[in-house]
Amino acid sequence: MRQSLKDGLRRAANAAAHFKVFPPKGLDFGLDIKRFAAGAPLNVIFDVGANLGQSSRTFAQLFPEARIFAFEPIRSTYMQMEANTTGLPRMRRFNFGLGDIPSQEHEVFLQERSGWNSLLEGVNAPRSAGDTPERVKTTTVDEVCRTEEVSLIDLLKTDTEGFDLKVLQGAKRMIDEGNILFVASETGFLEGDRRHTYFFELKDYLEKRNFCFYWLYNPVHRESQIAFCNVLFVHRNAAQVLRERKLRSNGNGSSCSG
Repeated sequence: MRQSLKDGLRRAANAAAHFKVFPPKGLDFGLDIKRFAAGAPLNVIFDVGANLGQSSRTFAQLFPEARIFAFEPIRSTYMQMEANTTGLPRMRRFNFGLGDIPSQEHEVFLQERSGWNSLLEGVNAPRSAGDTPERVKTTTVDEVCRTEEVSLIDLLKTDTEGFDLKVLQGAKRMIDEGNILFVASETGFLEGDRRHTYFFELKDYLEKRNFCFYWLYNPVHRESQIAFCNVLFVHRNAAQVLRERKLRSNGNGSSCSG
């Protein structure tokens, strides 16, 4: 019996070690992207709705070679994000948001939690009479790529409390040219929930532009259904682009071996 107990503990330890090295698909979209890339480096990540820098720090650990562009329009939240990410030398921080039109200004009513602030009309509302809004600026993904000379975004992550489709519409040129490989967004499954971009609208928009739905992550349930979660979409050319990049990074030329 003692030997069987030892064998059981050994198997459990081996299973735990395997889980740590090879986590299952669907646990985390960053890990799934890393698995999908199969050793190819990621070069550019856009963290839209960076909040306190939580995602940017995770991306820096998973993809240390990547340049991270983090966008947070609320000044107090931006300053906290800046303090939380001082040790990330490959990160650029921008104190403005991204939407569908360049050079816009918005009035944002600050919410109880920084992650609840939104630029979307109807969600962006005062908590009480007399609340004073903060004026913030927005531009577009396409405009940032033009000014920062970014030719390809490996991962565009959006968490903007219902403003995610606006962000994607502002990336029209980059998307139409096939220059975004992965899109990860927070999305909802309840039609009346304006705080989360409706999943089927997001899916329809991206599938018409050569993206495939890959997986959903960290679902939050209300009663008998998923209320909201993170989702990952992958461009149809992503595998080929990453294979060719891996060959180049290994010094084996630029053509795809198939």
